[in-house]
Amino acid sequence: MRKLNTSDLMTVVSIFGKVGTQLKTDENMTNAQVGIQFLATAAQYAEEDLTKLLASVSEMTIEDFRNMPIDYPLEVIEHLAEEEDLQTFFKRVKGLTEKLFKK
Repeated sequence: MRKLNTSDLMTVVSIFGKVGTQLKTDENMTNAQVGIQFLATAAQYAEEDLTKLLASVSEMTIEDFRNMPIDYPLEVIEHLAEEEDLQTFFKRVKGLTEKLFKK
């Protein structure tokens, strides 16, 4: 598996755009809770983009990714959690969500 890079940015932006106002966060949530909420919401509203991103990180086609065992996406997410600074990413997601979508 590879690390995230700038070529993933447009997919992440697309996911964030589709998740948008559907992502429910509050100031009491931890970054980990925001991350879980983000992934759950992305799976519901941006499944194709999320699959594209996880397949790309796995360095396989979308079709091959879809044929992997049911727990494989969790393995990819664990890889990202270990290899990337997801705490910072989800902290920024939380901040952006609060800025963009709070009334």
